[in-house]
Amino acid sequence: LWPRTNDAYHYAIGYVAKTKLNSKVMKNQDWLLFTSVFNLNQVRQMVVDDDDDGQDEMVKLILKASNCALFMNSFVTVTELSHNGLFWTNGGNWGTHYESTLSLTNNLIKAYQERGYMVECQKNVNLVIQNARCLEDKLEVYFSWINCLQSKGKYAAIIDFCVDHLEEIGEGVPRQPSKLQVIFEIIKTRNRLRRRSFSSILELPKMSDKRKILALRLLSAIILNSFFLQRRELLFLASLKSVRITLAYGSCEETAFTFACYGMLLAFLKNQEGAYRFGELANRLLDNCQLKDSISPATCVIAFSCLHWQQRGLDKLITVLLKGYRVGNQVGDIQWAILNGVTMIGVSFSCGRHLHELEDETRTFCFRMTAYDNYKDFLTLCYPLWQCILNLSVSSQNTENCELTGDIMNQGEMEVQYLETHNYTGLLILYGACLQVAFYFKDIELAFEMAEKLEKYSTLRGASFACNQVKFFSALTYIRLDRDKASHKYSRKVDKFIKDLKKTVAKGTVSCAPLLLLLQAERSSLRENKQGLKKKYDDAIASAQALNMVNFQALANECAGLVFLVCDPYLSDHYLTEALEYYFQWGAMRKVEQMETEYASLLSRSRPKVVTSISSSKGSTLSKRSKSETTNVDKGETAILPELDLGLQLEKRKGVLADFTDPQGLQFEKEKRIFADFADAEEEDNFFDSKNVSNNR
Repeated sequence: LWPRTNDAYHYAIGYVAKTKLNSKVMKNQDWLLFTSVFNLNQVRQMVVDDDDDGQDEMVKLILKASNCALFMNSFVTVTELSHNGLFWTNGGNWGTHYESTLSLTNNLIKAYQERGYMVECQKNVNLVIQNARCLEDKLEVYFSWINCLQSKGKYAAIIDFCVDHLEEIGEGVPRQPSKLQVIFEIIKTRNRLRRRSFSSILELPKMSDKRKILALRLLSAIILNSFFLQRRELLFLASLKSVRITLAYGSCEETAFTFACYGMLLAFLKNQEGAYRFGELANRLLDNCQLKDSISPATCVIAFSCLHWQQRGLDKLITVLLKGYRVGNQVGDIQWAILNGVTMIGVSFSCGRHLHELEDETRTFCFRMTAYDNYKDFLTLCYPLWQCILNLSVSSQNTENCELTGDIMNQGEMEVQYLETHNYTGLLILYGACLQVAFYFKDIELAFEMAEKLEKYSTLRGASFACNQVKFFSALTYIRLDRDKASHKYSRKVDKFIKDLKKTVAKGTVSCAPLLLLLQAERSSLRENKQGLKKKYDDAIASAQALNMVNFQALANECAGLVFLVCDPYLSDHYLTEALEYYFQWGAMRKVEQMETEYASLLSRSRPKVVTSISSSKGSTLSKRSKSETTNVDKGETAILPELDLGLQLEKRKGVLADFTDPQGLQFEKEKRIFADFADAEEEDNFFDSKNVSNNR
């Protein structure tokens, strides 16, 4: 409050605040620290004249205030204080004030990085690299610069930076490795792992070589950015090298992430059992790790590519991802917090979470993360999923348009942005979401276009349930094209995916069973002989019901209804009515509207029209209805379908609703019976050739 010209007052206030700061009573009072620094900065000459050691003390005080402001994410204040501190060190004299200059410059780089000042950040990074006396002093600035490049979507530049510095510390990797090099590295790593048990890995000594720790951190950055660029060989090579360094030199905070990435590699190579085992190993390593910084990256990879291969259902992955999201926010690892959140939304959509609730959670997540402007490229990965949810749940003015263009994003603009930054993972999410919306609303031409683009850009396939789900919709699209054109043009592609999916389910991946059974039923529908087709669709519906995947229950019923539309209208009426109810339970109100319009003559026989109140204004959400709210079925259904007793149908619907409230109860026993025959699945053509499924129905 004092005039700037009155130096005596500034000096008096600053001196008193500094004195009180050192007393036991007022110790660790941040307001005193900042009061002292801001006032004494006004009277630098008076401080130097009054005390010979005043300059050094002042530098320490400013550094302490700068660290405090950095902890509080006050980056403008950090910038101002760091500049003041460098001024007190004679303009950043690396000879006489090395330690202070290094620390203040590091803080300045972090502040510039968070504020998005690329030029100033790069200038100070080069300054540290030129003047640092040893490798350890460069570590912090390396990763500040990597984060800065990451925030601008410069994935290839990060890989080049990491490869250059790995070469300096003797752990070099080629920028463009060949498949032969990768195969050789896989063999070497497997031989090393064969001599190790999981218990010996858990008991590895602590890594003491800082150069190797730096190598692991640089390799982790290569893995993440290779994933965005879909550079399969480089991702594999970096993962394998990380494992060998860990086995040779011991454990550190990067170890859990290292073995999670190795599990992901095994998933890409279709070794699902190995992926699950190494995912569990990474989980146990996290339990032993005392540093929270390693939790968020490892949990994201574990949930994305490892655990779902053996776990019952997908809903348990949400708990793992939620932990990674929360810890990432706590420790300031925003990029991995966002990636955990995006993966969590994708898993929630895949396992059939109610769309209205999921849209609310997605909106909250995106608005909360928008504050971190430097990580907007990561956050845009969520936008296709969000728009997909809205397209299914909220009626739009143009119901014929199935592209992901609406309140959240414009598909054409987003596609151009991803292509400019070479973010091919973002492209795959975009095309996958658009493919699903197009298939649900029967725009088969657009769905086929998306399926072809997915095949063009995807080099890393099959590591997650989402990858299998997207390929599943691609296969459904190819089947629909063959059915419409009475051809078998795409049958080879479909058969190959069914064969791969059959092996996956045979190894215990329960969550993929509804996908496999529905594809087998759709594939069989192309044959002239429809005998046994109803049972195949019923098996697919039962498997989805056992996993509480209401979205796949709806889709399987709709597919069955379309197949029987010509040959058995009454049976088609039954399946389409069931599909309508399940879509209603899922919250897909726009799909409900479409079905009521398209099949009005059929559905009116057995079921009154569902009245929906839908708003299309930006930011609005649908009025939520309980999942237990189902419409009454006309008793005329028994007259239309004499073989289906109305009482059994109502009991079945009660069972479906009970699954939402008690998924761990009777449904678990039902699932055990349904999947009892999966052990010999590779030798059998019909997975569900038992009486259990029909009894459950």
